[in-house]
Amino acid sequence: PGVLVGRCRLEGDVTEPGAPVRVAIDASVRLGDPLRRVADRLRAEVEARLRRHTELQVVAIDVAITDVREGA
Repeated sequence: PGVLVGRCRLEGDVTEPGAPVRVAIDASVRLGDPLRRVADRLRAEVEARLRRHTELQVVAIDVAITDVREGA
């Protein structure tokens, strides 16, 4: 809740089974939300969904908070 993902990139060879892949996410959060906790929660959610829906060998999920906005 409160997180808007602006950009998501898969870095690595996604066509090669077992090849290491990094996920890079740019996100916007609400003013006042604890940045580290929001980033950790987003990282965990993305990891859980990737494990459920793909066989990619995800080695890292990098979250960059690129914007802070007021309101909901």
